[in-house]
Amino acid sequence: MKEFAPNLRVVAAAAVFLDAVFILISALCLDQVGGKIFFGLLLGTIYAVLNHLALAYTVKRLTDKSAARARIFYILSYLLRFGTAAGCLTVGFIWLNPFAVAVPMLAPKVGYYFMGFSGKDIQ
Repeated sequence: MKEFAPNLRVVAAAAVFLDAVFILISALCLDQVGGKIFFGLLLGTIYAVLNHLALAYTVKRLTDKSAARARIFYILSYLLRFGTAAGCLTVGFIWLNPFAVAVPMLAPKVGYYFMGFSGKDIQ
């Protein structure tokens, strides 16, 4: 897992940044900061990091397989990650704040977007 560490730090930092912005907006504009928001942010952040790791692992494993097996492996990985996202969002809509769950899921996109401005290579 060491080879995924640089990108994982970007995703984790972006998730923490988005969490802080969400808490700040919730506190200032909505006067609502509670357990549902904190647990929603935690669930979304954990999902974003684990999804990133699962995607990196999938891509790494694809090179070891034949084309037919790689395709099946990729489809199964996609369905598992998609199902996990749907499950997290369902939990968010039923028991937590759905926006608090969804916002950290954008962390990889935000992290890589801002990493492009830094001039560092994205691995």
